[in-house]
Parts: sequence; structure tokens; C-alpha cells
Amino acid sequence: EIFSISEAISQGHIRAQPLPVEGSSLSSTTTTANGQETIGATNIKRGTVKETKTYTLKSAIHPRTRKEIPIRQGKIE
Repeated sequence: EIFSISEAISQGHIRAQPLPVEGSSLSSTTTTANGQETIGATNIKRGTVKETKTYTLKSAIHPRTRKEIPIRQGKIE
């Protein structure tokens, strides 16, 4: 049976550890007519991606024995 990575992780076939991902933001400085400055930060949201996660695969579950095995012994078909 073939699973996507996220589905395999959620079903416990793959164990993974999420790594931190830096967010992007846009800082801006605006000067008004009376000389006051407004400093703000805006999060940039583009497209339909809501979140990005990076994983390091640590181990896999053997489909027949249901035992944890090193990722180098796992086979993707």
C-alpha cells in the first residue's frame, strides 16, 4: 500500500521529528505628513500553503512484523 509522507506519519508507519522553520515577515517604516514614523511588521501570506514543516526521518515500521527498523532498511515501493 502506498501512502503520502504526511499520511504515513499520521498512521504511525513513519516516525519523524519536525524541525523548526523560520517564518517570513515584511517590516516597513512609514513617515506621515506631520513627521511621525509608524513602524510595522506584516506577515506575508501567498498562495494556498498554510504551513511548511521539515522532517528528519528517524525510523520506519516494518509492514509485516510491525517492529521499528532503521530508515536505511526501509524500502519505498
